[in-house]
Formats: sequence, C-alpha cells, structure tokens
Amino acid sequence: MGALEIRVVQQGTFDSLMEYFISKGTSISQFKIHVCTNSPQALAILEDKVIDRFFSANALRYGLLETTEPY
Repeated sequence: MGALEIRVVQQGTFDSLMEYFISKGTSISQFKIHVCTNSPQALAILEDKVIDRFFSANALRYGLLETTEPY
C-alpha cells in the first residue's frame, strides 16, 4: 500500500461527473457519487479538475516520496 494522497478538486467537479454519467444513461434520480471508480472517462474528469495534492506525513518521514512539490 502506498502513501495516502488527498486531491482537492475544483468546485463543481462532482456536478461534472454527474453530468457525464447521466449522458451515459444513468437516471438522475438514481445517481450516487461513487466511492471508487475504474471508469477511464470518470477518472479523466476528476484528474482534470485537481487543484492541489497533499501526501501523508508518514510517507515523507519514511522516504516513500521524493518530493512534496505540487504537480
């Protein structure tokens, strides 16, 4: 298991994700944000909206990460 990474996304990101799934046939009344997804399109939407990243302090302490600079 790797280091904990938290990614902060832009406001409206989950609305964009909902719009994507609705465009693919999901009913708006049945839509729920997924806790985990392997959809390449959904992951691309999320990745495109990342504005900052944070890593767990333990990862830095144990040398699991080489840099703390944001992407």
